[in-house]
Amino acid sequence: MIGAGNVASWLPFSWLGFAILVGSLLGAWWAGRALPRLGVEGSYIWSIYPVAMLAGVAGAKLWSAGRHCSRTAACPSCRCCAGAPEPRSTAA
Repeated sequence: MIGAGNVASWLPFSWLGFAILVGSLLGAWWAGRALPRLGVEGSYIWSIYPVAMLAGVAGAKLWSAGRHCSRTAACPSCRCCAGAPEPRSTAA
């Protein structure tokens, strides 16, 4: 049974990542079956799937980093903001 952690020392495993992968593959399969009804070749989805997945992961990382580390308030509990300078006060 695979638990949280690593499958091998070089291969990290996450159940959330696995669920996202399975869900995206099922969605692409379903879209490939639905596209011919719209007059588009069903195999087209597999041509854009890798690009869509990479763009989705990159966009999620950027959104998460921008939302979490705005540097308006340092949060010492996370790795990315640890040691960040305290925000300056604008009050006189």
